[in-house]
Amino acid sequence: MSTFRSLASALLLVSCSFSIVALAENPSDSGTKSNAPPALRAQVVDSDLRAIAGVRVMLVSQRGRVLAQTASGTQGDFRFETVPSEARVLRLSHPDFEDLVQPLGDRQTAYTLVPR
Repeated sequence: MSTFRSLASALLLVSCSFSIVALAENPSDSGTKSNAPPALRAQVVDSDLRAIAGVRVMLVSQRGRVLAQTASGTQGDFRFETVPSEARVLRLSHPDFEDLVQPLGDRQTAYTLVPR
């Protein structure tokens, strides 16, 4: 019986340790909700899935006002740390490609641009 208790105590200790480590590594999973809008991260590629650098990426309101903007990096990646609550559309623009306008509700991990 004492062997069973020792084993049960060890398992409980290990389980609690993993929970503490998980919360330390990802505090957003602690059960508290943040008021900050979620981040938006994605990549811009062409139809051959090659990264496109220098794409102007904009968060746009329903009235067409640019709320935030950035440019894609050398790997085609872009990031917005926060997304304003009034942002409705993601607009991507590059001189060599057709503009892409995408509703923010249709978030993707990669956006494909078509050459002009």
